[in-house]
Amino acid sequence: MFLQLISYIWGLFSALFPFIALLGGLVFIHELGHFLVARFCKVRVEVFSLGFGKKIFKWKKGDTVYCISLFPLGGYVKMFGHEYNQKISEKDKPHAFLHKTLGQKTAIVLAGPLMNFFLAILIFAGLNMTFGEKKLTPVLGEMAPKSVASKAGLSFGDQILAVDKQPVTSQAEVLSFIFKKPNSVIHLKTKTPKGDIKTRPVKSNKDLALGPWGFQEEGGVIEGLSFFAPAPLVGVIDPKSPAGVAGVKTFDKVLAVNGQKVTTRKKLFSLIKQLNNSATLDIKLEREGEQKTLTLSRLNGKALQVKQNPWGLVSSDLFIADLKKGGTAEKAGL
Repeated sequence: MFLQLISYIWGLFSALFPFIALLGGLVFIHELGHFLVARFCKVRVEVFSLGFGKKIFKWKKGDTVYCISLFPLGGYVKMFGHEYNQKISEKDKPHAFLHKTLGQKTAIVLAGPLMNFFLAILIFAGLNMTFGEKKLTPVLGEMAPKSVASKAGLSFGDQILAVDKQPVTSQAEVLSFIFKKPNSVIHLKTKTPKGDIKTRPVKSNKDLALGPWGFQEEGGVIEGLSFFAPAPLVGVIDPKSPAGVAGVKTFDKVLAVNGQKVTTRKKLFSLIKQLNNSATLDIKLEREGEQKTLTLSRLNGKALQVKQNPWGLVSSDLFIADLKKGGTAEKAGL
């Protein structure tokens, strides 16, 4: 019981501490903005506090008491002369908040949120300079066989190097160039997986696509052009097939076939097809975070009488992953 209590307290602390630290940092920057501009405008700052409630730690420097208070869910800067009914002598009026010009009071009030705004810019700029921006390489994924892109000679694994002689390095750049040219012949310079470089004319049409502001707009689209390469997830069409007997389950992710690494569905079924006449097939797969290697054997289970698919493996797209509770499909018996 005692250990459970300690564990609970530690869990609560480990969850609250990052939140309090982050909030404290944001509050400090916010209040620092008010404080610095108030001091610049010659306003006397009486208290600079991180947190509310009872002061647990404080010290005074000049006219200001700096303190850390009991409840770390905010903070405040108390300025002299900020109350309308406060009596202020002529001598002290130059240091009172309410006796400053409208421009000065506005600057003091806006300084806090502006400091947070500039902090966000600084953080994102620092992250970008440190880690850079992740760009998705414009390597083509699977395309429909009879689509415009496929008929133009584009194929899986080709990398687009230029669009109408404009060099590109990311998928976003390619789609942006195409979007600007609806109903046009666009020349795509590509490099095949073997290293061959070719330029292919491809016709674009006008259709809905993501525009420059991230909204669906009418613009240039090449039918069938895709950077999407489906993951190598498999389905088992018969529990008595070699795959089913070996223990392969629908929605398993295949990592390697006979030692050859697999990252896409196309690569997976290309390898399996090459090994259709083999007696066994070693498949390394991942299921619920665990990896295992299974051996499929023609001698185990019922080898299917289909030349193209003797192992009993197909794409997982042919299987239902989930059903809406009480929906039409479930009521129909799926």
